[in-house]
Amino acid sequence: MTATIDTKIEAKEILLKDLFGSKFAFQIPGYQRQYSWEKDQLDQLFDDIREAMEDGENSYFLGSVILQAVSQKSDESGVYDVVDGQQRITTLTMLIAVMRDLIENTKAKSTLQSKIYQEADIFEDTP
Repeated sequence: MTATIDTKIEAKEILLKDLFGSKFAFQIPGYQRQYSWEKDQLDQLFDDIREAMEDGENSYFLGSVILQAVSQKSDESGVYDVVDGQQRITTLTMLIAVMRDLIENTKAKSTLQSKIYQEADIFEDTP
């Protein structure tokens, strides 16, 4: 007897502001390695982002991030396992947290907080 798995793989470009928006809630599966980036990898990522900003580029390719839907709504929002890209997503989350902690503007601080932590909402069915 042969079993088939119906899997849909889709590639698309997603803006960082959307990746860290309310449509995506991430979880790191148990099979993933621990966060292991060191100063060299951090410096490379931050240098790449800084250079792209200084060059006036409208976009910057962060690299592939592979997500697998754990629970997904019709608008594609939901909970996703991070299959690949954990180190980059974790590093960017830390960067956003540092920015949040250093900024004094209350509205900006709240906006940055919403990018790294999403309150559960039973009315929106948000975990």
